[in-house]
Amino acid sequence: MESNETAKINSSWPIRIAIALVIVASFWFVFLELNSNQVVFTDVITSASYEFWLGGALIVAMMMLWPFVWMVSMRGCGVIIPLRDAYSIWWTTNVAKYVPGKVALIASRSWIARKWGSKVVLESFAWELVLSTSSALIAGSLLLLSSEIEFFWKAILGVSALISLVPIVSLEATQRILRKPIAILGKGEWDAPIAMTKTIYLFALLLMIGGWVLWGVAHKMILTGIGIDVSIEILIGVFALSWAAGFYAFFLPAGFGVREGSLTYLLTILASGGAGAILAITSRTFNIIGEIIAFFIGGLLLKGITLDEEE
Repeated sequence: MESNETAKINSSWPIRIAIALVIVASFWFVFLELNSNQVVFTDVITSASYEFWLGGALIVAMMMLWPFVWMVSMRGCGVIIPLRDAYSIWWTTNVAKYVPGKVALIASRSWIARKWGSKVVLESFAWELVLSTSSALIAGSLLLLSSEIEFFWKAILGVSALISLVPIVSLEATQRILRKPIAILGKGEWDAPIAMTKTIYLFALLLMIGGWVLWGVAHKMILTGIGIDVSIEILIGVFALSWAAGFYAFFLPAGFGVREGSLTYLLTILASGGAGAILAITSRTFNIIGEIIAFFIGGLLLKGITLDEEE
């Protein structure tokens, strides 16, 4: 037994080292961008106007949106979850995404929301993947308006956004496909009635797109507060694509490093003055603050909720 445990620990070290290297390399790129633009981050923050802090407050306030999106997607999976339950569960489990691999996030939410069925929660994660990808590509399509991006990349982005809308053609077929991996995970066949409708799907998609718009507004306010002018269309599109890059980096905790590196790189192309590096750091900082606050509020709400079915 001890030799097996030792083998597992030894085999995990290369993965941990790789994760650390990716994060360090990404933030090193952010640091180099700040340095090349002669930006002293502390000076930027201390001299910021009220708009900077309003933008940060908006990022924190957006923690109100995502649990509602999850509640809508759960309805599409055939479950009506009370508003308070949805918020308390989502807020308390969201911090688990900082454990690499997203396994902790999926496992914790599936366990805490077990009253509604672990299969349902697993399916909601599958829908989250589809909806997040589609909404990010649609929001990212605002970059098609930029003259700084080559036609080749615009074509790829535009076609990808259109392809992401294919699931709505047949939500029944999409839902059956999404349920297949559940059996592979050992949860058995998931043959509950198809519940996702076009109304629910479009509503969730619009909520997510609205989320990207709010991120863009918040980032616009942050940069305006430190005297940097970048169009809101670029900010919406760049962050949506950067977030998607981090989202698909499953091996990293909450896409840490990849999101910041992508945001810095894209804004280096489309803006100047170290806007990407400044925004990468401040955006993540305000986001973490919001997640911590939400975690404690969710914990308080969770105390008054029955997690198991009543006998």
